[in-house]
Amino acid sequence: MKKYAHTSLVAAAFALISLVPSALAQTDTQTSVQNVVNAIAADKSKVVEIVSEESENNPQAVGEIVKAAIMATEASKELVALIVEAAARAVPDSVTLIVQFALSVAPDAIVEINAAIANVQANPTPPQSNPLDFPNEGGEGGQGGQGGQGGEGSQGGDGGNSLLPNIVIDAPVVNDPPVVTNPNPPVG
Repeated sequence: MKKYAHTSLVAAAFALISLVPSALAQTDTQTSVQNVVNAIAADKSKVVEIVSEESENNPQAVGEIVKAAIMATEASKELVALIVEAAARAVPDSVTLIVQFALSVAPDAIVEINAAIANVQANPTPPQSNPLDFPNEGGEGGQGGQGGQGGEGSQGGDGGNSLLPNIVIDAPVVNDPPVVTNPNPPVG
C-alpha cells in the first residue's frame, strides 16, 4: 500500500510541475494583452507600432495581441488589415494564427486581411545586415562605398577592402620540370 501511495504522490508532483510552464505562458499572454490595451488607450494613432513591438517581444501571444488591438480600437476594415500586416511582419511564422484571431473578431474584413497577408508574402521584410557581407559594400567610405574611388554604391578597387590598398599579386612562378631522356637508368 505504501508503494502505491508513493507512486501516486510522485505522479501528482510531476503533474503540478508540468502545469507551471503553461501558467507562466498564460501570464505572459495576459500581460502582453494588457500592455496592448493600455498603450492603445493612451494613443490610438500608434496601434500599428504597438502591435508590431508587442508581437516581436511576445510572439507566442501574437494572436491574442491582434485580437485585443482590433477590439480596443474598434477597428475599421482598413485598420484591421494594417494590424494584421504589422503582426505578420513581426512574427511571419504565425500568419495562420494571426488570420484566425483577426477573423474571429472582424469576419467582415476577410478581403482586407487576405490582401494584407498577400502584401506581406509578396514583399517580405528585408533581412538586416549580414555579418558575412563584404565591408563597405554599398555603404559609406572605403573604396567600394559612397564617396570612395568606386563611385556611389559601386564596388571598385579591391572589392571595398581599404586595409590592403593597391596590392598587385603577380601570377605564381612555374618552373618547367627537367626533361628525362632515359626513364630507366642502368643500375650500377
